[in-house]
Amino acid sequence: MPNNKTILKSKGAEEVLYTSPLENIEVESIAKYVNNGGSLLLFLSHFPGGSGALPLLEAFSVKFRDGYAYHNQFHTTKKKGICGHFTMNVANGMLNLNHPVFTSSIDKKTMPTSVRFYCGAAVFRNPEDEILTFPNNTVNYTKATTSKFRMEEASDDYAGMIGFQYGNGRVIICTDQGIFRSLDLFIDDEKVAVTIYDTETDNAGLLVNVLRWLTKLQ
Repeated sequence: MPNNKTILKSKGAEEVLYTSPLENIEVESIAKYVNNGGSLLLFLSHFPGGSGALPLLEAFSVKFRDGYAYHNQFHTTKKKGICGHFTMNVANGMLNLNHPVFTSSIDKKTMPTSVRFYCGAAVFRNPEDEILTFPNNTVNYTKATTSKFRMEEASDDYAGMIGFQYGNGRVIICTDQGIFRSLDLFIDDEKVAVTIYDTETDNAGLLVNVLRWLTKLQ
């Protein structure tokens, strides 16, 4: 979801606010659509520092921390910074194959064993909703707009992707807007495949199972 930027000026100072483009009637319409049996696949953006989807997240009782989720123990690239890169699998506890997205599928050949995740914000709802889970003590960094300081918060409950029933419908929310894209990044001259065709991870398998679950075609 995009953000609308509003600049407030007062006595030579500026404050930049990022607000949602969604009208209340749009949020209500989407929630009713899902409640009546529809499905929602929602991607968030961690940049430039606001959430266009915040009213929609609140309508579905999803808590949100904008910024960058980072954990130094699991960061997977050489580049330093507050943008966390993760390889998520069952062994490190970040890929939850017990979620209905996977347990309801009859096609076991498409089950992901690991997922590449680049740079997302943090969401949390219920533990059973988590599909891609950030490790304990993950830090969320939120940039400040008018100073050098940034907000930092650590939590054991952050997730990068969640999925849940809402009335008769289904919702999946992902904070890495590029998890299913097809391109290469070059980070400090290191080629990083992002991500759908990466032979070392199974983002494609995750996508197949997500779409099957949302469309109720198992």
